[in-house]
This record gives sequence, C-alpha cells and structure tokens, in this order.
Amino acid sequence: MSEQINETEYTKHFGLDEKKPDQKKAEKALKYAWDIRKFEIDLYWKRSTHFWTLIGAIFAGYFVVLGSDKIENKDFYALIISCVGLVFSIAWHLANLGSKFWQENWEYQIELLEDDFIGPLYKTTLSKIKEPSTIKHFFTIPIKSHSFSVTKINHITSLFTTIIWLLLVAYSLMSLFSPSDITISHTVLYNLSEPNATVSLLTFTTNIQQTDQTISYWSLAFIIIIITFIFICLLCHARTTKTKKEEINQPEKPRDINSNIVIAQKRETRISPQERFNKF
Repeated sequence: MSEQINETEYTKHFGLDEKKPDQKKAEKALKYAWDIRKFEIDLYWKRSTHFWTLIGAIFAGYFVVLGSDKIENKDFYALIISCVGLVFSIAWHLANLGSKFWQENWEYQIELLEDDFIGPLYKTTLSKIKEPSTIKHFFTIPIKSHSFSVTKINHITSLFTTIIWLLLVAYSLMSLFSPSDITISHTVLYNLSEPNATVSLLTFTTNIQQTDQTISYWSLAFIIIIITFIFICLLCHARTTKTKKEEINQPEKPRDINSNIVIAQKRETRISPQERFNKF
C-alpha cells in the first residue's frame, strides 16, 4: 500500500533538506525527472499513432464490408468489425488518460525540484504584450497561436471515436436483427393457398432454413456482445499498479498569469506544504 508524504518529507528524500542538503542527489533527480517526462511524451504519441493506424484500418474494413454486394451476411460481419473497433477505441482512450497521468506526475516533480538549480523555468511562460484590438487583429485570430492542450484534443478525439463505434455497433445490431427475416407464417399461408403443393413445401423448407440461420446469428451475436462487454470491463479496470514506496498528493498545477509584460511568471513552487498538498 502506498504512503502519502508532504512537501517537507519529499524534499528530505531528494536532498533538498535545509539541514542536510545533498545538491548532487537533487540535481540528479531533476535530470531524471526531465528525461522520464520526455520519454513519457514520446510513448504517448507513439501509442496514439499505433491506435490511429489500427482504428483507421478497422473503419475502412467496416465500410468496405457494409458497402459490398458480394459478401453474404455482411451485417453479421459488420457487427463483428464494429465490436472490435469499439474495444480498440476504448483502449486508446484509456491509454491516453494513463499516459497523461504519468506525464503530469513527472511535471509536478520538476516543479518541486527545479528552483534550486535552474530557477522556476518550467513554471514560467513567455507571452507578447497584447496589442490593441483592430479589424486586422480580428481576422488573424484563427491563425494565431493559442494555449490549446494538444493532449486534451487527443483525449476528446479518442472519446468521440469511441462514441461513434458505439453507435455503429447499435446500427449493426438493428440491421442484423431486422424483422424482414422472420417471414414464416406469412409465406406458408400464402403458398398453401396455391394449387401447387410442391412450391409450398419448397418455400416452407427454405424459410425454415432461413429461420435456423437467423437463430444461429442471434446466438453468435449474443456471444460477441458478451465478449465485447467483458473486454470493456477489463479495459476499465486495467490500472497501473503503483510500485513506489512514497506517493505525494498531486500539487495544484500552476495557472498562466497573463499580463502586459513580456515575461508572465507562474506562482512559486516554494509554498507551505499545507497549502500545496491539502488542496486535493
């Protein structure tokens, strides 16, 4: 079970204790924090690229099957493909959230360690002095830089893709189990009124076979839905096992301070442990 510590205890563990400072240890910890943060960001986008490729291929396969006239039982295959797409989309979204969690973990540690060595570099943002609003300024807004979060955009995209696949699964289910396949009573009564009994018997047999096939599809589709649900539950519980002996409460991430000066500095990290750690 992990143990929560405050900022004072954290600084003791990493050589920032005022009584027994260990500058080499703290500097090495800061270097590792920067390197691991960069590593986590690289992994984040590599995972996203991996999922983009897989989900794009699944999307293409789904619409190829659905739009083909030569494939028999295409609604059934479309259901299978849509379930696979849903599972991969949920996996992508959860992987994004997990990657962001560990990225922020190292960013918080950089904020705690950097002041004694490089100053509040990570906590400081630079911005230009705001110009008076003009008509020209209004038309250049769409092409100017803004403080959008690239990872949040990716998270929203993955969530949107998941919802789209969920709707496609529902559509595939409705297409597969449409009432048009269940025509036994109507067909038999109609053909029994005809004088040709051979035609009636042949039609009756054909419809029985279609009904058996429909029941088989119902059973297989039910199994697919159950398997898909199980995988979704597994993905939702696939959380990282914490192996660290100490765990600090996540500090509040500094907010941008926009002003009319060139350097817009965020608040200092060196605040009381109670203010930093008891806000969560």
